[in-house]
Amino acid sequence: DTEVITATEVTPGNSGDAEVAEDLLTDILPSEAEAEAEAEAEAEAEAEAEAEAEAEAEAEAEAEAEAEAEAEA
Repeated sequence: DTEVITATEVTPGNSGDAEVAEDLLTDILPSEAEAEAEAEAEAEAEAEAEAEAEAEAEAEAEAEAEAEAEAEA
């Protein structure tokens, strides 16, 4: 068996794995802009879901109030 090394990277001896791991993951992890856009989209979706839930709760409360008013009448 033989092994052909096609790319190498020289790192400082005291860097530990942190910098090297970051370099290895750059093709896997999203860029900062992509991560910010994704977080913003998630926040918008969450706010939309909260607004829908609030509107639904208001509609239920109105329906209950109408039902109580009809029952009293």
